[in-house]
Amino acid sequence: MTVVAICDKETRFVQIFAEYLRKKYRSDIEIEAFDKVDRLLDIPSERNLGLCLVGEGMLQSYELEELLKKTEHVFYFSGKRKKDHIFKFQSVEQVTKDLLALCSDKGIVFPEDSAFYKRRRDMKIISFYSPVHPVHQSCLALTMGQLMAAEKKVLYLNFEPYSGFEYMMQKKYKRDLMDIFFFLKEEKGKFRLRLESIMENVGGLDYIPPVFCHPDMEEIDMTLWHKLIRRIVEETDYEVLLLDLTEQTRGVFSLLEMCDDIYTCLSEDGLAKAKADQYERLLHHMKKEKLLERTTKCIVPVFHNIPVAASMYTHSELADFVKQLMEEGKKIDPV
Repeated sequence: MTVVAICDKETRFVQIFAEYLRKKYRSDIEIEAFDKVDRLLDIPSERNLGLCLVGEGMLQSYELEELLKKTEHVFYFSGKRKKDHIFKFQSVEQVTKDLLALCSDKGIVFPEDSAFYKRRRDMKIISFYSPVHPVHQSCLALTMGQLMAAEKKVLYLNFEPYSGFEYMMQKKYKRDLMDIFFFLKEEKGKFRLRLESIMENVGGLDYIPPVFCHPDMEEIDMTLWHKLIRRIVEETDYEVLLLDLTEQTRGVFSLLEMCDDIYTCLSEDGLAKAKADQYERLLHHMKKEKLLERTTKCIVPVFHNIPVAASMYTHSELADFVKQLMEEGKKIDPV
């Protein structure tokens, strides 16, 4: 069993960070937490110490030498932002991202549990797509993702040109979905770390911030989309991949063909019905009728009290509608 050791004088920080890592990396990874160096050094040499994170200034030179006999990888926490150090006075989510980015820069594969590769190919791919693209499609997709995330590990990707995510999530992003394509050249293990280093979370649902400059996304062809999704399927332990698609996504039909289930949200007005009818006739014309077999169509009602924050969607009327959709439509089978 691989051991990751954490040691820092800030006892509360150590406890919170260790508990976060235990939940994030379950199974065959053991997280050991210490607030004193002598306890850290007591770890038996025969145990597989894969990585050690220790507070800056806590180790004497002879102690570092002793520790390096047990692991090659020692990183330091710091109370100030420094290169090759992990700034500890921030959220545990960001501390973890900084750790993963540092591991990736150093060519270190962060420990993963033995069941990781066995789970990969069981991933289910679900999409929300509609020729009408109702205004609440993303709200419904995010609601479903958060509901599913209570039991499964779910990753959500949004393909809208103008997603409004900074408003919904009440935060700004430094990196987004476009950055992932620079990671595709990375080797196995390193790609996963890069991916997790820009990951965000809302209500238990992991997501990559949507693109800010959509014209850049128009240069991405379906070959790259396929490569990205294939690497997510093969190199991460997500059980569900949730795609929020639009007609402006290049190769949208090719992406839909990769999906196990498709949710098509519609409205009751005549123009919307005409668009939906044209979409279905087009699928028949293109001999893609199988997409219709995987599709659950739903008429979206008028919602009156949608929360501003996406984290509150599961406590609103959106959740009631999505739960009914999941029960009465094509139910999501256990992965």
